[in-house]
Amino acid sequence: MAARAAANWLQPVHRAALPARRPAAGVLLAIEQAGNRLVACGERGVVAFSDDGGTAWQQASVPVSVTLTALTFHSAQLGWAVGHSGAVLLTQDGGSTWRLQTDGSPAMKDNAALFDIHFRDERNGVAVGAFGLFMKTADGGTTWEQRSTKAGNPRGLHLYSVRRYGGTTYVAGEQGLLLRSLDDGETFDAVPSPYGGSFYCQAMESDGALLLGGLRGTVLRWNNDRFQTIQVPSVASILSLRPSSAEGGVVAVSQAGDLMVLPTAAASMTRVLASGLPLVGALEVSPRTFVGVGFLGASRLAAAESSYPPPARAKS
Repeated sequence: MAARAAANWLQPVHRAALPARRPAAGVLLAIEQAGNRLVACGERGVVAFSDDGGTAWQQASVPVSVTLTALTFHSAQLGWAVGHSGAVLLTQDGGSTWRLQTDGSPAMKDNAALFDIHFRDERNGVAVGAFGLFMKTADGGTTWEQRSTKAGNPRGLHLYSVRRYGGTTYVAGEQGLLLRSLDDGETFDAVPSPYGGSFYCQAMESDGALLLGGLRGTVLRWNNDRFQTIQVPSVASILSLRPSSAEGGVVAVSQAGDLMVLPTAAASMTRVLASGLPLVGALEVSPRTFVGVGFLGASRLAAAESSYPPPARAKS
């Protein structure tokens, strides 16, 4: 038993994150809002939080040192994070402290990495990851059950993004994979896609159309069972899509640091900021002001009002 305990301690999933002098200066892979607080996570189990809009950051207490890949918050206090080695973490104080809910070892093959997590309420959530891994919980993450995606994903492709809109769950992944579940993740079917690259992110527009972001500046809109290619002023991979304060549209983030906006139902994006930073995501903290995260940590970014497309005229 002592040998097993020692072996577990050597594993990053059982070893607490080390203190960082500048917790928001390392590699950060996700950022979310918890009430008025910003919370970001990344390599070596680092979770950083800011209560002043991203100017000053503090490090959270985290019991793992694995790479953390995604965050979600149900309220200002209650949230979850996922990462490598099948780690699922829970916070009940807005991201200041975290505890390990599961390291995946009882159920997951090879402790596969988790890439995204989404909760529709405080008890019901889903998580996706490598090799077609899809998990769901009905008790707030205390226990997780795997669900097969083989019907729509027979090759076990990596799954990068999961969201639930109304009664439909969408999962996006490698090689143009888009899965849809109408029964809360019990079964899936594949939506035929005209795209063969990876989808990394998704967002729903205010009119109910689904946007998907992927490799080499690819953004597709799926609406009424048809795909439309969006014109994007960047050839870098699209790693984040989020609702924007601009006319109910969406803001996209490219790996090259481009921030672009897409008004609802528009056919092309407009670049509003070229930061030059290696970003993986950004959160709009106020109109035209963002906090971006990526391989150089967290940065406050401001876009000029003049860079935005003119508001659409109301139809007479």
